Amino acid sequence: MAPIEKTTPPEAEVLAERLHAMLPRIRITDLLTEVAGWTGLLDCFTHLRTGDIAADRRVLMAGLLADGLNLGLTRMAEACSIATLGQLAWTADWHIREETYSLALRRLVNQQQREPFAAHFGSGTSSSSDGQFFQAAGFGRDAARLNAHYGQRSGFKAYSHLSDRYASFFTKLIAATASEALHVLDALLYHQSE
Repeated sequence: MAPIEKTTPPEAEVLAERLHAMLPRIRITDLLTEVAGWTGLLDCFTHLRTGDIAADRRVLMAGLLADGLNLGLTRMAEACSIATLGQLAWTADWHIREETYSLALRRLVNQQQREPFAAHFGSGTSSSSDGQFFQAAGFGRDAARLNAHYGQRSGFKAYSHLSDRYASFFTKLIAATASEALHVLDALLYHQSE
C-alpha cells in the first residue's frame, strides 16, 4: 500500500504560514488570564464547602494548568514561583473537581457560541464525537483484558463531543473496552451548555 500523497496546495501552505506569523506570541498563562477575564471562568471553581471563589487566582490557574498539561502538582510547584506544593494541593483539593470543570466548560462553550465569528463554522446544532485512548501506567483492574483496538495496554478513553462551531461541549471518561455508541446520548442529553 502506497503512502497517502500530500493534497494541500503549496499556495495554501504559504497562506497558512503568513496567517500563523500574524498571530501574537503569548504565554499560555497570559492567555488563560485573558480568557478568564472575558468569561468569568475562574468563578466556577468554587470552594467545596463554602462556595467561595479561590482567594489566589494565580494559584488556581497554576493548578488548572498542571491538570490540563498532565504535569502534576509536584512538577508544577517546581516549575513555577507563585505557589508551593502545599498551596497547589490545597487549592486543587478544595476548588478543582469534576463539578467545577463542568461549570467552567459550560461557561466557555456558551461564550464561544455567542461569538458572532463562530456562526461562520456552523449553526451550533450539529456535533460529532470520538474517543481518544490514553494508556495508563501500572496495572489496572482491566489491564488483563484484551482489547481489539489497544491490545493488552491498560487505559481509558476520553470520549469527546464537538459542536459544528468547534466547541468541545462534553467529555466523558469511559473504559477502553466500552462501545462509544452507548455514550452518545449522555452528551446530547446531559451537557450543560445552552
